[in-house]
Amino acid sequence: MRVLAMAALALCLATGALAACGSDDPKLKVTSIEPPRGASDGTSYIHIYGNRFLTDANGNDAPSNAKIYFGGTQGKITRFPNDGEMIVQAPAGKAGDVVDLLIVFEGRGEITIPKAFTYYDKAPETQMNVDTLTKQPAK
Repeated sequence: MRVLAMAALALCLATGALAACGSDDPKLKVTSIEPPRGASDGTSYIHIYGNRFLTDANGNDAPSNAKIYFGGTQGKITRFPNDGEMIVQAPAGKAGDVVDLLIVFEGRGEITIPKAFTYYDKAPETQMNVDTLTKQPAK
């Protein structure tokens, strides 16, 4: 009996968690950013996950006219693989800066995520010298 009760509790929790972030949720929101950091030279791509990026609160198709800003500098949304994901190219920034993200969905609202992205110095590229088997800076 105890095992059955625990299984029922687990099912209720799982169902509640899924309903809160699934397509039944009418709210436009961001649930995660991966990775939350990128190179300062503007070559990093990040995935932003959430809800209602391409549909409105009633489930109707909504235009994907959106803009994203990293601490005031506009990034580039490259695509929306689905209603709950967007792929973004971060703009160049100063290494060490931690910036807010602002996503503006035209006609549907905006989302600000405080201190959501950190810039780091891009490590110099290296190449392997086969003759000496040592790493050397790329030229």
